[in-house]
Amino acid sequence: MKFIAKPVVIEAVQYLGPASLDEMTKTWEREFKVHNHGVENNICGLVWCSKTDWIIKGIEGEFYSCKDSFFRQRFDQIFENKESGE
Repeated sequence: MKFIAKPVVIEAVQYLGPASLDEMTKTWEREFKVHNHGVENNICGLVWCSKTDWIIKGIEGEFYSCKDSFFRQRFDQIFENKESGE
């Protein structure tokens, strides 16, 4: 059997070090902190990541990391219309 992924819109922030935590906190309105080569959130726990990995919020609110090379092959950035909120 073969399958194709359903199109889904995700939210993601590239982790470039501790300075990225501010953007993550602002984007998801949750506090994040660095913890032994991972990013920790008080709701979802620890997500292991390296610099340049992307932290993705999944469709059920979970967070996970994705290597930059795979992320760029799989996802294209979309731009929201700020006036319409889309």
